[in-house]
Amino acid sequence: MSASSGAGIYKVLDDERINGRADFFAGLDTGIDEAWSPGIATLIQSDSEVEDYRWLGTSPMMQEWLGEAQGQQLPNYAAYLRNVQYEATLQIQKKDIDRDKTGQIRARIAGLGAKAGRHWDKLGTDLLSNSETAGGANDGDLKDISGRAFDNQAFFDTDHSYTGSNYTSNQSNDLSSGVWDVATATAPTPDEMAKCILEAVGTIHSFRDDQGDPINAGVRNFTIVAGTVPIQSAALQAVGLENLTSGASNPLLALGNKNITFNIVLEPRLSAKTTKLYVLGTGGDINPFIYQEEDAVSVEEEDPSIASKHIIAMAKASRAAGYGLWQKAVLGTFS
Repeated sequence: MSASSGAGIYKVLDDERINGRADFFAGLDTGIDEAWSPGIATLIQSDSEVEDYRWLGTSPMMQEWLGEAQGQQLPNYAAYLRNVQYEATLQIQKKDIDRDKTGQIRARIAGLGAKAGRHWDKLGTDLLSNSETAGGANDGDLKDISGRAFDNQAFFDTDHSYTGSNYTSNQSNDLSSGVWDVATATAPTPDEMAKCILEAVGTIHSFRDDQGDPINAGVRNFTIVAGTVPIQSAALQAVGLENLTSGASNPLLALGNKNITFNIVLEPRLSAKTTKLYVLGTGGDINPFIYQEEDAVSVEEEDPSIASKHIIAMAKASRAAGYGLWQKAVLGTFS
């Protein structure tokens, strides 16, 4: 099969016989459907290199109107995300194009699209991997290498607070004691897991905003992320069991009556987190992560020259991933 045209110019994306562009976008759609992390992120469309997120505080609750209206300014957090240009490039030998009779080139192009569709999962996993330590410069950068939430604490920390706000009490979304003390830290039982998930959900629902009001009353959907099969297996059983091994009713079933749902995810990139469980709730304006997109995924091809033995097909995007609301996420560490 030859995909050359004109003066020896090779194409795979726009050649009428191969039509690799259609394969790329079909793969992209598949990858997007398979990705888990966009469900815990708020997507922000960007039109500049850097976007500010100084508005990550909350609005005041209504109160009795006595005298002049008591206006409150939005908290001014120094938080931002800088877009990054990403690419993935296939170098395809022209002879391979000529000789391909089984559609292998099309499959590779579809695979390029599928991986581009799952790119957010890579960025989201990087956020989780770096979320326990506030590293980097203390300048408000919300991306993964900083590990910092908008309050400049580590995203998962024991003493989050709203300095200078109406509510300044410490709040912890980093849990490691009580029900998290299990028989085998790397392989909790379904019974133990059910109690831990229940506490994580309760903790998220108990968080208050910087005005002292409950912030997560509308959170009903939870994504539970595990890095290992034993922890994922225990979580799957915990949300599905009618009764615990003790014979008692599974407390998680009562949450189902409140329209609370769970999505259990195994993320192999987190396989080193053998004693960790990430519980992330969604609902409201801002989710645990912010996904910022300046340029959506696109694909281009180029034949460098008639003297070249290969052509290239490149997927590209301009985007960034950063920490959103720590109040909608809990990290549990089994011990």
